[in-house]
Amino acid sequence: MRYAIGSPRKGCSLNGNKWLLDDKDKLITFDTYEEAVIYVKEEVIKDDPEDYVFSIVDEGGEADFPIQLTDMWDGKS
Repeated sequence: MRYAIGSPRKGCSLNGNKWLLDDKDKLITFDTYEEAVIYVKEEVIKDDPEDYVFSIVDEGGEADFPIQLTDMWDGKS
């Protein structure tokens, strides 16, 4: 399983998520949940970093839920 960092659009989960991408618009993923949480704590927000980490891919490579990579997020807002 891989993990990505996302944030609900306009603070509401009903709006879907915007995703943290690298400078080449590729989804940034982490091997472990702990690595993703540490990244959020250091780069995004110190309080409740778990709210920003989502599992995205299982061992078979199937997405856990649909991701629209056009929903780019700079990790700052």
